Amino acid sequence: PDDRARLLDEVPAMVAKRLMAGLSPAKRALTASLLGYPERSAGRIMTPEYVSLRASMTVQEAMAKVKAQGEGAETIYTLPITDDRRKLVGMTSLRRLVLASADERVGDLMETQLVSVDVTTDQEAAARLVQEANLLAIPVVDREYRLVGLITVDDAMEIIEEEESEDLARTGAAEPL
Repeated sequence: PDDRARLLDEVPAMVAKRLMAGLSPAKRALTASLLGYPERSAGRIMTPEYVSLRASMTVQEAMAKVKAQGEGAETIYTLPITDDRRKLVGMTSLRRLVLASADERVGDLMETQLVSVDVTTDQEAAARLVQEANLLAIPVVDREYRLVGLITVDDAMEIIEEEESEDLARTGAAEPL
């Protein structure tokens, strides 16, 4: 959805409308949800396709959920942990789950010192945070700290590359292409 939203930002409105019409209802809804966020914001570049876990789950339950939903997620290597109201309470990695015993609780494996960004955070600031914190993905939350998506490291690096190219063009007294 994040790649589709970025593509739709680049094409004329009539082409974007026809492309959206050709999508399945589920893909159209995911893409439209991203297009509802401000341009150049974290909400616009995040992926809404992720697997989230609950702290109360056992590792066995969590692994079953990752297996069931992982195919449709953009990443499963970084797993956000939420409470019953979708509020972000922690993060863990697939590595930690795989290496833990099946009856351990996910809450015991989660990192609670979180780095996250708001949906309205500037995309470059969010991407730089991914880079500086050396993260595979950063959670994106709304004003009520509910998890709404993740920005993956590959998307963050694309943003940084675009922003640096734009800055270099402006430094050379030329407007970016």
